[in-house]
Parts: sequence; structure tokens; C-alpha cells
Amino acid sequence: MSTTDLTALSGPVPTTSGNVSVYELAYTLRVGESDSALKAVLSKFGATIVKDQPASQIQLAYPIKKQTTALFGFLHFTLQTPEGVQQISDALQLTDNVLRFIIVKMPSTRKARQSVARRERRDAPLSAPVKKSPGVVVSADRLSGLSNEKLSQTLEEILK
Repeated sequence: MSTTDLTALSGPVPTTSGNVSVYELAYTLRVGESDSALKAVLSKFGATIVKDQPASQIQLAYPIKKQTTALFGFLHFTLQTPEGVQQISDALQLTDNVLRFIIVKMPSTRKARQSVARRERRDAPLSAPVKKSPGVVVSADRLSGLSNEKLSQTLEEILK
């Protein structure tokens, strides 16, 4: 996955700017309920909704509060203060139609790109040339058919 694919997953990744932080709220609701109670709680504590993904019905792996199906959705919102997250969390725990929820702080765009770049480097195939030192490039294909003796000779050549 390249850094440009990051935005293809869920649209542009919101950033953290100044004192405003961006959070994601993933939630499950009872079937037949609307997410208006969630939005009311968010607006009550000064959150501004940036992105709203409509809820879709899912089958739960195990019953939650005697429910086997639920509505799953998520939304991104901004807050001025991090203390508001705890207040929103406390209020959502008291809301009857919310089965489960989680609030996660979104990474900044720069951090997300760095994370993807690290993952790409880590998962890179070994058949690519491996650079050991300036001027010496050893191909992984060249080393694949070596015996211990030939490997020792090759290592000696490289170290010279």
C-alpha cells in the first residue's frame, strides 16, 4: 500500500491542527434506532462532526445486551479540548440505544504517511537488491543457491 492509497481507504485523513484534535467514534446501535442521540451528545460537548458514515445493519458475533443484530457506523469529529472525550464517553455509556462504542484519536497526516512507509519497508520482498555498504550491492537471488563453503567465500569477498 502506498501513501496515496491511505486516502483511498476512507477519504482524506483529517489532521490535528493547533488545539483542535480529530477523533473517530465507531459505534453499534440497537436496530431501529437512529444516530441522532449520538450527534446530540457530541454537539452538547462542543464537538464538530467532520465526516459521517451512515450506519449499516450487521450480524453480531455474540449477543450484546440481548441483541444479535445491530447498526454499525462511524464518524469523525473535532474537539478543542481532550477533556471533552471523557465527557462524551461518559454520556454515551448512559445512552440506552448505544450497545458499544470506541473513541480513537486520529493520527496526523504526516504520522500516517510515516507509518505506511515503515510498513512498506518492513514488508518489502527480499528479492530486491540489498545494499550492504557504499559500492557493494548483493542480490538475494545470487545468494539463494550457495552452500556453506560458497557462502563463506562470498562473505570474504564482500568484506575485502
